[in-house]
Amino acid sequence: MALAGKKEGLDKDPEIKKELIEIEKSVLAKKYFEKKAKKLNINEREIKEYYKKNKERYKKPEEVHVKHILIYVPKNADKATEEKALKKAKQIRAQILKGAKFEELAKIYSDDKGSKEKGGDLGIIKKGQTIPEFEKEIFKLKPGEISLPIRSPYGYHIVKVEKKIPEKIPSFEEVKDLVKEDYLQKKEEELMAQILQKLYREYQPKIYLKLGKKDMQNEGR
Repeated sequence: MALAGKKEGLDKDPEIKKELIEIEKSVLAKKYFEKKAKKLNINEREIKEYYKKNKERYKKPEEVHVKHILIYVPKNADKATEEKALKKAKQIRAQILKGAKFEELAKIYSDDKGSKEKGGDLGIIKKGQTIPEFEKEIFKLKPGEISLPIRSPYGYHIVKVEKKIPEKIPSFEEVKDLVKEDYLQKKEEELMAQILQKLYREYQPKIYLKLGKKDMQNEGR
């Protein structure tokens, strides 16, 4: 197809020629940088040192494994609908506290189709992963505890916390590959800055001189 375009003289079009020049520049710059980047030598000692200085970056936030039963409340619901939903949520909670199985009641009453058939299981939730109204309450609960009805934009939730996982900083071995990737990226960014500074020193003065000469010629006209 490229040959066909060339045959029709498209490569002579000024706009296309300009675009081709830009593509060539981009490819050359990319290959030039890749060639320089290949010479970067990174050893495990450096990676470990980077990990020690940046441990907080790899901290895993607190997590909770939760199940919920949602009683849906439509947007702009009237007071009667709101009260009916809240009453239903309270009744379900009362059944659980009396010994009814949370998972069975979730399958019967929950309006969350995504978790209903799984007994309301939402899996593990990290801090910052869900809506604030919901998150604020679920992270206060203890394992095995059943929440009071929690209001969210979706309605009322009855929540059971299965397990709490405290925040932790993983060991070097646990995040070694990620640390190596981050450190390499840092070194590549430093290399790019060095290359740009070097090229600026080598070529920018020449550009200024050329522009200055051209400007002087224009002024003399």
